[in-house]
Amino acid sequence: MPRPVEELLIADESYPRNPVLAKFFRIARLCESAGYGFDKMLEWKHQTKNDVIFESTVDKTKFTFMLDTTKALLKNDTETDKKMEESVQKTTENYTENIKTAQKTVQKNDENYTENGKTAQKIILLMSENPSITKAQLSESIGISVSAISQQIAKLKKQGFIRREGADKGGKWIIIKTD
Repeated sequence: MPRPVEELLIADESYPRNPVLAKFFRIARLCESAGYGFDKMLEWKHQTKNDVIFESTVDKTKFTFMLDTTKALLKNDTETDKKMEESVQKTTENYTENIKTAQKTVQKNDENYTENGKTAQKIILLMSENPSITKAQLSESIGISVSAISQQIAKLKKQGFIRREGADKGGKWIIIKTD
């Protein structure tokens, strides 16, 4: 501290050591004003009926906020129990929600898998009927986008069901296996 604590408690003046830094913190709303906060520290004594001990040396200042731990422990145990109970309840609710979400996701994936399987079967059927069919024609016949057709064709190629012979425009689809 720039002066002894006792003197600072008497005189209600504060001069920051670095006014530029103090102004920066006020503008950034990281501090309320350019004071020492003694009034707030002394409010501790008023609120808790416990002392605040100020120790100041040339290179440091130490503030000790005394607390009657027996009262605090009893109060904290009750509060901790309530908070723990609330936390367990929230965790249980979150867990239940996560399970419901996972079940919905599995159900949706099953539906998508079944739908994708049906789409793949339709693609193979249409290719076997017309080996020169285009992705646009497949898209129109099945009723899904060209990009979805491209994804399905890529999967079918990867799984070894179909392959393409020739160029994109003059080529044809070869059905390798159908099961």
